[in-house]
Amino acid sequence: MTSTEIVLGILGLVGSIFAFFVGRIFSQSEAILGDKRRIYEEYLGICPTAQDTYMSSAECNPLDLFQKAHAFNGVLVFYASPDVLFAKSRFEEKFLDAWEVLGPDSPPLHHKFKEVAKAYNDLVLEMRRDSMNWSVFGYHGKSRLPPNVLEQAKKNSLD
Repeated sequence: MTSTEIVLGILGLVGSIFAFFVGRIFSQSEAILGDKRRIYEEYLGICPTAQDTYMSSAECNPLDLFQKAHAFNGVLVFYASPDVLFAKSRFEEKFLDAWEVLGPDSPPLHHKFKEVAKAYNDLVLEMRRDSMNWSVFGYHGKSRLPPNVLEQAKKNSLD
């Protein structure tokens, strides 16, 4: 065996090890992104939407609407990006604000309804950005969340 064959054998072995680890990283990333997509889909399936703000208080309590969705809080904290968590809390805040004002007799496209609808869309866009980041189907546009969300959250939690 010549020294060239030995060097080529070592390079092939090193290349195989490198390819194994890179493949492992990508397969784990895909598994996690798949879990995120599944969890986000399930959450959005049970989460109230902006249209629910037009329900009568006699029909339902807003906390009852969020009860099933809140069962996902632990999993969302584990998987979701900080932007998704901020968008979720912002949506819930806007929803509860609108619930106080809107009802079945409220005019369509009331400004409170528009705020809730925008917050819901922002939540979905952030979930899409987070779960499909490497995909051509992901949302790659500019975020509509405030630019310094994390800094504001840190300041609020320290006060």
